Amino acid sequence: MTQEQMRIVPGRIQIESKSLEVCQWRQAEARQTIILLHEALGSVSYWKDFPARLAASTHCNVIAYARAGHGDSEGPLEPRSASYYQRQIDTVLPRLLEQFGLCEPVLYGHSEGAMIAFLYAAAGNPVRAIITEAPIVIGEKKALRVVDEMERGDAYAELIQKLSRYHRDAPAVFASWVEAVRLHLASEFPPTDYLTRVSCPVLAIQGEHDPYAGPVQGQALEAGLSSLTRVVLPQAGHLPHREQTDAVLEAVASFLGTCC
Repeated sequence: MTQEQMRIVPGRIQIESKSLEVCQWRQAEARQTIILLHEALGSVSYWKDFPARLAASTHCNVIAYARAGHGDSEGPLEPRSASYYQRQIDTVLPRLLEQFGLCEPVLYGHSEGAMIAFLYAAAGNPVRAIITEAPIVIGEKKALRVVDEMERGDAYAELIQKLSRYHRDAPAVFASWVEAVRLHLASEFPPTDYLTRVSCPVLAIQGEHDPYAGPVQGQALEAGLSSLTRVVLPQAGHLPHREQTDAVLEAVASFLGTCC
């Protein structure tokens, strides 16, 4: 599939009185549609060229959107809380799917986006399959230690400068990420049994050197999910789709070939 054969369609959708950034990678005779759910620091542009490569390697349409306050989506960014995540699965994601006429998507969630995908499926919504990358499904002290380091001095300034290339309000996005890590660690959300209610096939791609997620994440996935395929990439961290793009695309294409 060449760039000329693929239609890249940027746009905006209105959800809950906010204008959200969205982009589609369309191709003729696509077999499925993959919805990309970004991480807590993510946006549409933060995916870089990965959506186009994902569409080409899987022969699927791909849709990415930025949640309110992320990327070029209208803010303000709402506080991370149980109600924030509940709204993503009760209102935002259903409205997005309705806009594009989709009823049984493939959800691809990175980090926090993986949790949103699981929560959506656990609520009984129809999902063909879930692909997760660097999934964080339970709170972990390891992540909090890294966040505490990032809040101080030069590390903070450097990260904000980097995030400013992808967001209207980078400091707000960073603060919300810190809030999310602390919320999960407090075990306020999500409920501990939500993974057991996910019945669709799941692919989990994890980096062996992920600074935010340790082996406990894999243990939780294996204990909770009934149909799980795990791929652990030995040279990857928290961004496998950038660090080992070919390996990620190969794993995703193989997985979709068996379940879709």
